[in-house]
Amino acid sequence: MLKAKKLKIKNGILVFDEDLILVNPEEAHECEYACIIECRNGHKYGNDHFGVPVPHFLYLCNVKYGCDYDDALIASMHKACTEKWPYFKDVLKHQIAPIYDPDNCGYMLNSFEWNQAPTIGYFAVYEVLDPLFNYNYIPYFPAKIIR
Repeated sequence: MLKAKKLKIKNGILVFDEDLILVNPEEAHECEYACIIECRNGHKYGNDHFGVPVPHFLYLCNVKYGCDYDDALIASMHKACTEKWPYFKDVLKHQIAPIYDPDNCGYMLNSFEWNQAPTIGYFAVYEVLDPLFNYNYIPYFPAKIIR
């Protein structure tokens, strides 16, 4: 982490890089977990369309793992990101869903377009000593939760 911030959350401390835009800090007292919202191709897409890279967002929530994020939570994330950075709605509109060839398993028919488009990803913030991870795990994203 380059420059870390600390935020008291429910039952812990969230440590995160200051470059992450925290979109819902007012919910810190009631949230135990956090999600980093990233945009694939965000640097190129943002510079080409808005003159700045698509920022990295941090959203506080009560869902521990990304595989458990439901549509309602993701919609809430989108709304919060758009309130902090209005261009986010344009990024969402320009995502391209992959179209797979039914006759050729694993082949994407629109791979060129998909590879050029922005794609939003949602990544749960690592909780230190989470038993699903090795004890010496180093998170890829610049954030962690300490209990």
